[in-house]
Amino acid sequence: MKYIIENAILFDSDRKQISSASSPDVIVPLTTTASRLLEEIIKHPNRVLPRALLLKKVWEDNGYAPSDASLNNNISVLRKYFTSLSDTEIDLRTVPKIGFQLNGSVVLCEEQTDIAGNNEVHETERKDVIQPASGRFSSHTRFGLYIASAGMTVVTLLVALVFLSFQDRGISTQKKKIQHMVRFEKCDAFNLSSDGIPFEKVLSQFPSVRSSCTSKPANVYYDFSSLNKDRARHLFVSVCFKNDKSGYLKCENIKSYSLE
Repeated sequence: MKYIIENAILFDSDRKQISSASSPDVIVPLTTTASRLLEEIIKHPNRVLPRALLLKKVWEDNGYAPSDASLNNNISVLRKYFTSLSDTEIDLRTVPKIGFQLNGSVVLCEEQTDIAGNNEVHETERKDVIQPASGRFSSHTRFGLYIASAGMTVVTLLVALVFLSFQDRGISTQKKKIQHMVRFEKCDAFNLSSDGIPFEKVLSQFPSVRSSCTSKPANVYYDFSSLNKDRARHLFVSVCFKNDKSGYLKCENIKSYSLE
């Protein structure tokens, strides 16, 4: 199954990979656990999913020992990949002492076999929106599409009014961008946070990154956000080796740690 999250991230659950909706050739493979976790979450958008439910569905039901630490780490990895693939913010939030919630739209992309019997598979332009309450899929009628289109127009106008209101109040609406820090050997290093921590700190704490960069072309993504009263610490280092043509061959998580 293929899903589009917030019109920004394409998730292929069969191939266990995510990519940018605008640049589908840029592919990041997921572990089996991360893929199962993401699929469980996007089936229930805008709903709080308790930790116990996710641990059962993703770990226990598949013969693995459940672990809060593993759940936290996989959530952190998914967030980092979302940030590295798209400028659109994917709101996968932590609900303290309860669980996690994905706030946003999730669309199922249907695939159909050519009627003539040539076995060619085409993605249809028509998509089914996952219902937040039940997680089931429903087909839109033509009338329903017209209504949805009108609704989107109204929402767009409201968003524009809110944006103008923010500007009038002097509130910044600019989203945080990924920082390209430096070119090192065969690697480009990207900081996923706004703290400005230099790439040299990654190299000093994780020597394996240095050896990876000298062997193959890759992108390194890292986040060394510091612990403070307002936000939990995130420590993340991932090396994504480039394909000769496009996208990534694979991504290796050197470190993934989150206190949430």
